[in-house]
Amino acid sequence: MKSKIAVVAGALTGAAFLGLGIYHSDASQTEPKISTDDIKTMVADQYPGTITDIELEKNFDKIFYEVEVENENREYDLKLDANTGEVLKIREKDTSDKESVSEKKTEASDGDKEKQESTKEQQHAQENKQAHDSKEQKNDDKQPVEKEKNKQPNGLIGMKKAEKIALDAFAGTIVSMELDEDDDRMIYEIEIENGEDEADVDIDAYTGEVLGLSIDRDN
Repeated sequence: MKSKIAVVAGALTGAAFLGLGIYHSDASQTEPKISTDDIKTMVADQYPGTITDIELEKNFDKIFYEVEVENENREYDLKLDANTGEVLKIREKDTSDKESVSEKKTEASDGDKEKQESTKEQQHAQENKQAHDSKEQKNDDKQPVEKEKNKQPNGLIGMKKAEKIALDAFAGTIVSMELDEDDDRMIYEIEIENGEDEADVDIDAYTGEVLGLSIDRDN
């Protein structure tokens, strides 16, 4: 009788150690190879501004960092592989003229018809100037990012070339750009503004083909 109890106890102990080993094995697979501090350094070197948020996310067997960066004129939302540091997804948004556009709309709503017409003309002239200034500023802001754009992995055409293709399809100012995956296909999703008109352009990130062009005109 004592012999049987010893055998059962030994079996239970072995199972407990086996379970503990499996737990540690699974836990080790979810530990990132790149630390939060290393990710901060990598992002700061490539994207100008202040890191406002950084989170480690887990999705099944994948782990990645989500990082938000802001400066005076732009916002970046990044998704980076926690083991390799590869940029998996990036969303870039121009925030330089949000406040001025809001002020202009308020002024127009308070005036009479004649004043509104005059204000619209002034707005149009100022928007053209802002678009020109924003484009120049954007070129300056993007200097630290150019190296990253020209070194896109896996044969991607790069953000710089995607911007040119989008502007050839619809002239204006790019206010946001996002590299996303849709049905195992990498696509640049680009938003462009031209005065009161807006357009969304989808571009194949490998071939440069324009997959979709949606234009919203304010008549």
